[in-house]
Amino acid sequence: MIIEVLFIEMRSYRRYLTLTAGFVWILAGVKILRIGLSTWDTHEPFLEFHMLYAGIIFILFFLMFQRILSKNMHRILQIEKSGNPLAFFDLKGWVIMFFMIGLGITVRNYQLLPPSFIAPFYSGLSSALFLTGISYLFKTRTVE
Repeated sequence: MIIEVLFIEMRSYRRYLTLTAGFVWILAGVKILRIGLSTWDTHEPFLEFHMLYAGIIFILFFLMFQRILSKNMHRILQIEKSGNPLAFFDLKGWVIMFFMIGLGITVRNYQLLPPSFIAPFYSGLSSALFLTGISYLFKTRTVE
């Protein structure tokens, strides 16, 4: 009986981590998409090129994020006891995330890159983040 309760508690904790990760990735995707869409100039002469660029960025980041998702899910499934509610990322993942957020804020605040670069880049990146978040939510169903 006690072992069964512990198993259910661990499964719930792992599901919680997976759901939390999914929502964090989705939230990041939505926030970045908002920034990306606000910088699009629909009258730009190279709009088709920028849309293609956004698609390429999406593919590259989505493939990279799927590898990160696999590593995080493997680590989450190996967790033996419940504890830190932010353990869906390891320390390296948190450092990378905060570095990327800081880099994005710096680039925009100091206008280090033109909007014609930021709009498609953020649009592709945000789509990859959002779909990776959805992938986490689908993985929640298989967490044991």
